[in-house]
Amino acid sequence: MNRRIAFLPAAIALLLAGCGGPDLDRTGLVEITEHVYAFVAPGPSTGEGLGANSGFVVGSDGVLVVDARQTPALGRELLEAVRSVTDAPVRYLVYTHYHPDHTWGASVFEGALVLACPETGSLLEFYSPRYLEHYRRNAPRVFDLVSGVKVVPPDSTVKDGDAIDLGGVEVVLGCVGPAHTAGDCLVTVPEERVLFSGGLVANGYHLNLGDPGVNPEHWLEVLAGIDRGKYRYIVPGQGKVCGPEALDGAAGYIRDLLDICRGAIREGVPLERAVDEISIPGTADFEQANILPFNIQACYRRYVVDVVGPPFEIDPGEGFTVGDGGGSAKSGRVLWTGGGGRMEIEARWEPTARTEIITQDIRDYMEQYLRGRPALRMDVEGSRSMTIGGERALALHGAYREGPERVAVTTGFYTWVMMVRGGAVYSFRLRAGDGESAEVNRANLDTLESLLATVRFR
Repeated sequence: MNRRIAFLPAAIALLLAGCGGPDLDRTGLVEITEHVYAFVAPGPSTGEGLGANSGFVVGSDGVLVVDARQTPALGRELLEAVRSVTDAPVRYLVYTHYHPDHTWGASVFEGALVLACPETGSLLEFYSPRYLEHYRRNAPRVFDLVSGVKVVPPDSTVKDGDAIDLGGVEVVLGCVGPAHTAGDCLVTVPEERVLFSGGLVANGYHLNLGDPGVNPEHWLEVLAGIDRGKYRYIVPGQGKVCGPEALDGAAGYIRDLLDICRGAIREGVPLERAVDEISIPGTADFEQANILPFNIQACYRRYVVDVVGPPFEIDPGEGFTVGDGGGSAKSGRVLWTGGGGRMEIEARWEPTARTEIITQDIRDYMEQYLRGRPALRMDVEGSRSMTIGGERALALHGAYREGPERVAVTTGFYTWVMMVRGGAVYSFRLRAGDGESAEVNRANLDTLESLLATVRFR
């Protein structure tokens, strides 16, 4: 192995610059310690790997690579960086999590044993085809860059605390999810006091809280549980190499995001407006600002029901998620969506002096809903009585269409149900549309109406 000879020019350059430690302003290959190297992505574009960092650890018996970058071309760039330091074999490749920008370059590292926490493999195999299809349909330029990707699932799963001896250098793996994803892995080099954080920490980039497996509360616990005194340097998932202060920065970002979003939900701010208005203090210059709207959506999805506390329970079933909402148990709303957006249940409630509902009350609510939606038309086909939570309700039903004049972009059917109970008026708007046919839309509406049978008032 020619490791010392290979990095001698870089070492001389550092000494000439008067720097006794790693250059924390560098991108590309960064020597952190004698055995540990980061490869810091130069920027946030797809061609630069979406800002996702990687790195490697060199021992006398071989190399362990941390994350593989987003494409085979970027993976080869990382492998070339390894070869600029040592000709030792790459024995291990560790995924810190399943996201494409950390895994899709893995095919370059032939012969390496690919390791990950237990959840990562199934997530990688489930979501990778969906990411590729998304790029193919919606981002052809990106698809051109990733079309040659060969997804490499882990060869073996690891347990929290597993250690790997590279020959004089020990690497410890920690399975700490669900946090950023369900299968987050911390990679540490204890003797060198270096931590590879994966997506749990970012430096100058927005953290990503939009993954389906995210758990912000546990994420905060993980960050709090990392011993700051153990680590001198952290290689974040994105951004330049930093110190343990980045742990506090990541925790502050998450807490601020959750507090601001919960406040907006309590104030009844609709998600569409929240996405336009919410900002996180101190992040004006952060890279990948396009992630923030997804973070806000994720917060609404996760916290609306808890914050609002609807005065009833409903079980929409598998495949439905909270899409929007706000207010309180006294006056508020919650929107559930399902079927890939083809079905909606929106519940609203507020105090009322009414003692019963007539069809004109529902028409008034419909007119109020249609204001500001000039492209939406709802035709009433009839009315009927329904039962919700064992109590009588009145419903209007009909067809709707939404789109430019004379061009029906979306068509479907709706049922609008209202009732009075305990000094409050309840409104349930059901919508089923944009399906394969009118028959499918009507069947979906029947499904939504059946879900109202699960309502239980508190």
